[in-house]
Amino acid sequence: MKKNILLLAVLLSTATLRATDFNWQGFNAGAAASANGIFIVNQLNYGNKEMAYKLTIYPAWQLAFGYNFTPHLGVQLNCTFAKQGQDYDETIDGINFNRQVVIHYTHLPIFFKYMTGMGAAQLYAMVGPDLAFRGNYSSIFNEGNESTDQKAEMEPKDGELFTKTDFGINFSIGSNIRIAGNVYINAGIEIYDGFTDINSPAYRYNYKSYTYGKSSNFYAGVNVGVHYLFTSAK
Repeated sequence: MKKNILLLAVLLSTATLRATDFNWQGFNAGAAASANGIFIVNQLNYGNKEMAYKLTIYPAWQLAFGYNFTPHLGVQLNCTFAKQGQDYDETIDGINFNRQVVIHYTHLPIFFKYMTGMGAAQLYAMVGPDLAFRGNYSSIFNEGNESTDQKAEMEPKDGELFTKTDFGINFSIGSNIRIAGNVYINAGIEIYDGFTDINSPAYRYNYKSYTYGKSSNFYAGVNVGVHYLFTSAK
């Protein structure tokens, strides 16, 4: 077993040395997946008691298209299909209260990208504006054995609970690793911080003793993908 591990290490080291002249310049495209910790900052519970936040992790999938003007500078457009929202859970006087908000978004971030390294591996940092379009959503509130579909209950009277778009900034850092030919993988951390109020205007008012404040999206997660560099100079 130890001999096999040593052999693998030697092979990987040899491949890395042979790739030291690899140039990351050119068009690239790929697909990736993420596991994101998602949050709605400053919850709105429509007059009900504010509940304790529960760690919520949802997946996201993305397509990536980029062009590196030089081995160190480039741009990238992602199309990300993300499941977002927030789970809440709290027990008061022996009664369990929980709420699950699920909102599907299609994100279109445009990144400005900086890279360092010319060999088989390089580090990258990307930042840029992110426009997101809302898809289907749900909001379920449970009190003990009683369940309320807040969307079904409130939407017919006051309209949709959430706005159709969101806007924020997207930031990503990580590493690209060439695995064979012009194929490489990426592994990194991606963070989205929403600037806009995701609550529809009809619901932006004080509820009972609750003073209204805007709710915004936030997520941070691990991103892994496979990409192809269409042109490269060696």
